[in-house]
Amino acid sequence: MKRPVLDPGSAAPTAGSRTAELCETCGEDTATGTVLYSDRRVLNGKNGRTYVCAVCVQRMNAARHGAQLTDEELRRAINTAGIAGQTWGAHTH
Repeated sequence: MKRPVLDPGSAAPTAGSRTAELCETCGEDTATGTVLYSDRRVLNGKNGRTYVCAVCVQRMNAARHGAQLTDEELRRAINTAGIAGQTWGAHTH
């Protein structure tokens, strides 16, 4: 069975493709079938699900001197200016 893919350069799914599940901080796709799927964090909130790739979680933990962030702390960090991808930009996996 052929795996559906996203149109290159587009976060929007094309006809017959899977839905993108982008990391909230860097914008990398973390959906099923991607390299980042297995280690991502999924945050469930009143506005739906938020996805954060493992690399971004590690960076946020490092900013807290290695302390593991709870889901609520991670959500707060993402919403705080300067913590999200604006500071780190996209990374390469």
